[in-house]
Order: sequence, then C-alpha cells, then structure tokens
Amino acid sequence: MNYKKVLDAPKKYKSLVLMKAVEAVTDGGCLVWEFDTTFDHLKKEHDIEVDPASADRLMAILSARANPSFLWDAAVFQATVQSLNGYQAITDTFVQCSPGECAAAVAELEELGSYISEDFSRHMYNDDCRIYIAGCCVADGLVCLPEYLSFCDVEAQRMLSVSQRLSSSELKKVRDLARKGVVHTDDDMDSENPLEVMLRKHAEVRTYLSETRKSLLHA
Repeated sequence: MNYKKVLDAPKKYKSLVLMKAVEAVTDGGCLVWEFDTTFDHLKKEHDIEVDPASADRLMAILSARANPSFLWDAAVFQATVQSLNGYQAITDTFVQCSPGECAAAVAELEELGSYISEDFSRHMYNDDCRIYIAGCCVADGLVCLPEYLSFCDVEAQRMLSVSQRLSSSELKKVRDLARKGVVHTDDDMDSENPLEVMLRKHAEVRTYLSETRKSLLHA
C-alpha cells in the first residue's frame, strides 16, 4: 500500500485503510499515543494535516481496535457507525442510521477484527446492538432485513406486529429475489407495492456494502 498516497487524500479511503497508513508512518505509535500526539506527529514529522472528518474516522477505528465495546454497547455501536460513515457521532441520544450504513460499518469492523486476529464477526454482537440494527431497518420500512443483517432477524420480528411478520419461507423468497438482483428502477417501480419497494431498499444496502468491500481491498 502507498501510505503517502492515502495520507495525502484520506477522504478517499475507508477508515481501516487510513488506520493502517497512520500505523505505518508512526511505527505503531498511534496504537499507544493519545490522539493529539498522533496528529501532532503527523504534522511535525510528515507535514500531514488530517481533515476533521477523516480524523474522526481514524479515532473511531482506533477506539474500536483498542476496545471492542461496539459489540455489546448499542450507544458505542451507533457512534461508531456514524463516524465510520463520515458523520459526526451523536453520543447523548439514539438516532437512526440507515441499514446500509449499519451494514457497511459491520463489514469494516469485521475486517478490522481479521487484521488484528480478533473475532468481530456478526455473531459476536449482543442483543442490544442487534436491537439497534433491527430498529434502524424496521424504521426504514423493512419487514425483511437484508441478508447481510439477517443476524438481527429475531429482534426485528419482535418489533413488528403479527400481521407484518413474514414467515421463514417468505423471508427466504424476498432474499432470493434480492440475491438475483431483482429490482425496479424509479420509472417502473410501483411505490404502492411493498415487495418492489423492499427489493429496492435491499439493492441499496447491497450496493453500499459492495462499495465498502471494494474500498477495503486497498487495506
């Protein structure tokens, strides 16, 4: 990896890629230093000034590396999702992140775990975080969660009324269609058809997740 290239344009790279670049140019110092010390070192030793949004993403991924409380603390998970997706983290109240943002963050954090030989896979999230993810999806109108977020199915089902809940076969049907890429464009989608709307939302999550995975290839 060309670390100088990453640090010259950090906005173009995912947080994990940025972390690896900073880890390399600080000889691992960023893993034990205070954040201010890391940014001072980058400025004084390498003439690199990280923009505020990228700095927030770097601090979020370093914090996740040092303390994986995002796996069991929903407030920490929410803040991590927001930061990794380039937004200012809100820590004093719960807000809704999009299903795509949740999926992208889970994927990036899983890749972080692989990098440091820790298990940050989806089955490691506790019920608080799964409830948060399910809530974001249900609030977005999804009665069938995207396949990548299906580890939160139980929590999502509990949030739905009996009439809204889909059977296992119905969930499978929706996901099979989504996996096949069945999706309608703005021109031909019937906004009154729940299945067409849901498939469109699944496609959006799949695209977001795909773009994240492609970006992580640079790591």
